[in-house]
Amino acid sequence: MKRPHVGPSLLATILLLLAAACTSGDGSGERATDPDSALRGGTLRVGVPEDDAVAFDLDPANYLSQTWALSRCCLLRTLYSYNGKPAEEGGAEVRPDLAQGMPEVSSDGLTWTFRLKEGLRYAPPFEDTPIVALDIVRGLKREARVGMKGDNYGYYYSVIRGFDDYPEEATSIVGLETPNDRTLVVRLEEITADLAYRFALPATAPIPEEASEGHDDDYGRFLVASGPYMVEGSEDLDFSAPPEEQEPASGFVPATLDDDGAVEEPGLLVLVRNPSWDPETDGLRPAYPDRIEMAIGGGDDELFAERVDAAEIDLVFAPRGSPFEQVARYQEDPALEDRLHVHAMDEGWAITMNLAMPPFDDVHVRRA
Repeated sequence: MKRPHVGPSLLATILLLLAAACTSGDGSGERATDPDSALRGGTLRVGVPEDDAVAFDLDPANYLSQTWALSRCCLLRTLYSYNGKPAEEGGAEVRPDLAQGMPEVSSDGLTWTFRLKEGLRYAPPFEDTPIVALDIVRGLKREARVGMKGDNYGYYYSVIRGFDDYPEEATSIVGLETPNDRTLVVRLEEITADLAYRFALPATAPIPEEASEGHDDDYGRFLVASGPYMVEGSEDLDFSAPPEEQEPASGFVPATLDDDGAVEEPGLLVLVRNPSWDPETDGLRPAYPDRIEMAIGGGDDELFAERVDAAEIDLVFAPRGSPFEQVARYQEDPALEDRLHVHAMDEGWAITMNLAMPPFDDVHVRRA
């Protein structure tokens, strides 16, 4: 089912669901004269309904559409990423991000070589730390430790030699090599044509040394950004202290849940500009707003839709989108239609049928 997002104000008009922060060029790093300068600046106000606030997290190892969206357009850069546009405008095409170009693939398809751009750095408190190939290995090792549990997605990387052996049976992932700071070599167990797409997922985002130590279960609150934004208060993170004594960034407070898993106290997320981010190295993210404030919980879909109408917030950040009635009203009102953005998402549904068993053995039943 496709549901649109409604944003009421031209304030960062819809700097949209993070198209605000995310829709841009072709990934080449080259930027044309900025046609959207009027959109830059200000604060984007976002609401996350309670049904989505329950699982809201920033951990790149988690299989959550919200995490992936925030990671891609705001917080984390990966070797490859997307331009944030619809598929007909190249939105489904993977493009270089941290990588300086497309990978080199051996003739047998089993060895992939990636080369990083120069001049890449992390957000505070690692603003003086360059992003290097070993940091991507560190992210993948963390995924091997925590991403094979529950609903996470470590299995996407099982094609890498030795990935499934780490850390129980091996102290390293033998299929990952870093001959120098800007080169990552990946050796596979089997031909995997979509490896570049897998390296566009946030689990492969770089992690600086020491940042994730002791945070296998709560890295989302200690996340070190590499994208145009960082969590407010990240500059105060102190990774020199023992992990259990470290204070998380003040700008991310998850919603508190009661014993039944419902939201008891709403949370918040505040993103501010990452001073280390260099737009000259990033052709995928224009990063329009100066600040993004997200209310996590504190109301259902209908309440947040009312807050959009009242211009208290600019958009609702939820996979379901806005209520159909609200969308129809914006579509039909000439004064409001330019404030409506439809962000279409394709979903496929399938039913498995055993064609050897009645009634599915009858072609007429199957056609019906």
